Amino acid sequence: MLTVARAAGSSRALRFTRMGNYPAPNQATGWVRRWQVGRADWVALARCDAPAFLMCNHASLLRCSCTKPDPRRLEMSDTTNGREHQLLGLYDSPFVRRVAVTMQFYGIPYAHVSLSVFRHMDAMRPLNPLFKVPMLTLPNGEKLYESAYQLDYLDELAVERGLSPLTPRSGGERRQVEQAMALAMVATEKAVAIEYERKRPAERQWPEWSSRLRGQMNDAFGMLEERLSGDFLVAGRLTQADISTVAGIGFVRHVLPHEWPTGQYPALEGLSARLEASAAFLAVPIDA
Repeated sequence: MLTVARAAGSSRALRFTRMGNYPAPNQATGWVRRWQVGRADWVALARCDAPAFLMCNHASLLRCSCTKPDPRRLEMSDTTNGREHQLLGLYDSPFVRRVAVTMQFYGIPYAHVSLSVFRHMDAMRPLNPLFKVPMLTLPNGEKLYESAYQLDYLDELAVERGLSPLTPRSGGERRQVEQAMALAMVATEKAVAIEYERKRPAERQWPEWSSRLRGQMNDAFGMLEERLSGDFLVAGRLTQADISTVAGIGFVRHVLPHEWPTGQYPALEGLSARLEASAAFLAVPIDA
């Protein structure tokens, strides 16, 4: 993360989150874009050759997608006709994060539209009146909802470029990956539901419902723990099952740390530690 001059009239320092394992600030070149709150467009502000001193009243929404040339990334760019993909949503959403990590893994450039469905409703409404994230906008303007369908699209894009997809396109291995992903989504969705219930006024919370959600979440994580006999969940290699599982675990640990007892899932904790230390996950910090 690069911290530069404070914005005029703002107490917040400008922040730049690098979209990948990119060069040091004094070596970086790329376009810095600013999200104009209430408008549905991005504007180029300046080249980000550090040190940079930019003025913006919406500093927390700045993202820098600088990178040095990479043949694989350039090939992916060829499919965009000069325009980037845009990923809408915050990385503290495990659904947004698994899509972003997948794009990092495949080397697909994208602009991150860092808007909250709660805190930035006015800015979100013209882009996504459903207030559902993630939303992936393709270079041709087509919008994709639901992270599962976005991941399927990204797999297609990867195959077109000769990369092995994180979810096999057919066969028994595909079913194994998809079933492990289903368990990861059960655990993640129940964790999100626990958090929503926790946000209700105390007098309106339903303890029995929270207990049921907690049991379902723990059962799903427990079934994943049983499946993890090696370094990865399926076929001894990284698949979408691993990425989705670790994205869910990251959400629980970040938002509901009391719901993740240390030592209860040692194999999953090991998987999480390995993947969170990888370049693709480090490029998508959960608190960005």
